Amino acid sequence: MKRKTISIILLVVLVLGIAFTVSASCNHNWELLYEEDSTTYYYVDDDYCAYDHIEHYKCTLCPVRKDMIYPQNVAHVFGPGVYVGTLPSGEQWWYHDCLNCGTRIDYYE
Repeated sequence: MKRKTISIILLVVLVLGIAFTVSASCNHNWELLYEEDSTTYYYVDDDYCAYDHIEHYKCTLCPVRKDMIYPQNVAHVFGPGVYVGTLPSGEQWWYHDCLNCGTRIDYYE
């Protein structure tokens, strides 16, 4: 009877040890696969637009992958000004579009 109890206890310890080992989370060790810059620009504010720099990683210990996205702010690149009209105050109303993000920025002279 004593041997049977010890065998059962050892079996339970073994099963629990395997269960905890399998269910333990991976202590990820990230390896950079490749980097890329998106070709899509988006509006940030009146001074900047941005595109995303993306780094693709994989864990060397498990099949998990992740992407890290870093916005890269750049100054707007404006096309030629387009005259809209003259305001009652005498100011001229103009606009130009950013060649990167397409945002229209109005300005007055």
